[in-house]
Amino acid sequence: RQYKKTKLERRRAEKERIKRKKAEFREKIDKGLIAPSPKKQRIEQNPTNLRIVIDCSFNNLMTQKEINSMAKQIICCYSANKVSPHLIGEICIMSHGGQIKDGVMWNTNLYEETFDKEELVYLMADSNDRILEIDEGKVYIIGGIMDKNRHKKLCYEKASKQGIRTMQLPIGEYIKMASWKVLTVNHVFEILLKYMEHKDWEKAFLEIIPHR
Repeated sequence: RQYKKTKLERRRAEKERIKRKKAEFREKIDKGLIAPSPKKQRIEQNPTNLRIVIDCSFNNLMTQKEINSMAKQIICCYSANKVSPHLIGEICIMSHGGQIKDGVMWNTNLYEETFDKEELVYLMADSNDRILEIDEGKVYIIGGIMDKNRHKKLCYEKASKQGIRTMQLPIGEYIKMASWKVLTVNHVFEILLKYMEHKDWEKAFLEIIPHR
């Protein structure tokens, strides 16, 4: 009981200390001794027609830890889209097994049955074609798999079998990096967002992967 009482007293004392600090801070602002904290400016978002699919049909090839990590990456994509000046029009999380659930809006539909095949472009490092600019009339697919080195050319073989066009981001033309082929899903997503903002691949790459 004495311990609980002491713990409660410490909490009250901490609350009082914080309250005093806030009061002192407001008083200094009123006296003109310090400048008030700048208010966060609301970002004006311009909606785009860009559609992005995250292909989460590889659950059976990942461990539960990797699946959980993939879910976090997808949530990061949603978060990045919320604060981007250019809002992605549609984000589709396609999943066969539906194991990636927490905080993620997903469906069991197949992208090849949801969209016209001519619209689909699967983004991957293994493609021989480089994307020069983003076409808002296309649907860009990002492979939702964690360890691409463990399953080399998995997305390429899948897209080729489905007759879907593949393209790679032109990272090698702007940045020298040995490990760019294993960019995370949210990195690829954010690079696309930054390109929509700047219309400049180099700026997009440097803002998302400046130290790699």
